[in-house]
Amino acid sequence: MQWPKDPVELGEISTGYRVIRGLMRSVTDTWFREITVVDADTIPNDRGVIFMSWHLGAMIDPLLMFSTIPGQLTFAAKHTLFKVPVLGLLIKAVGAKPVFRADDVNKSNKSNSGERSKKNTGLIDTLSEVVSDGGRIAIYPEGKAHLEPHPLRVRSGTARIILQATREARGKNVNDPIIIPIGIHYTDQHQFRERATIQVNRQMVLPPLPGEEGAPIADEKLRETHPEDCDDRAWINDVTELIKVELHRSNHAEESWEDRDLAWRTRSMVRVYRMA
Repeated sequence: MQWPKDPVELGEISTGYRVIRGLMRSVTDTWFREITVVDADTIPNDRGVIFMSWHLGAMIDPLLMFSTIPGQLTFAAKHTLFKVPVLGLLIKAVGAKPVFRADDVNKSNKSNSGERSKKNTGLIDTLSEVVSDGGRIAIYPEGKAHLEPHPLRVRSGTARIILQATREARGKNVNDPIIIPIGIHYTDQHQFRERATIQVNRQMVLPPLPGEEGAPIADEKLRETHPEDCDDRAWINDVTELIKVELHRSNHAEESWEDRDLAWRTRSMVRVYRMA
């Protein structure tokens, strides 16, 4: 497998990250008999990027993204994984950040629930800062892995991160960060020596920020229940719906592998022809 090169514009990648990525690439190259990365060269290097995808392959998804997406990625992983022997050390070493999911917390304990919310708010602050500084993060908006042939319920965390990161980037007078949907496709992700494709899609077109002309408008219910931040919530709800649409568009599980592969190769050829 010819792995995509890291862009020099993003600076030096940490030694620990390079070592562990090398190990993970060996595992990935062993598990899959064929790995295709489509349009990785279209990723801009002059701004922060949120890579998002559906989550049908459990630990295989981050393994594949970690191996194929160029540059140093910061992942968000459920906090219970940090306690797993060996795995916990690996995800800490690459700079992953813990997510505290409601399913992993005793819901009957209100103090635990409040603490979880506080920690996740801190996570959004951390990831927003990474992105506004020009870094790259990988996130799964569904919040958990599944075996359904289509994306499931999309949570609002990705929209909250891009909103905060965009405001921070403008405060630093740097380019607005972007969201790039990633299509992850397998012939069978749970079988040894099958095939996989990582498809880099075009960046999402986001609405104007709250308070700007053309921004989503809060409805009466939002204004009554959340008068202090109703415009932000309207924007986050709107972008979350757009993310849901992009996840469905980027991951067409009902199509045959051969049809998808032909479409990807044709798209790449057309793009190269137009750039010539």
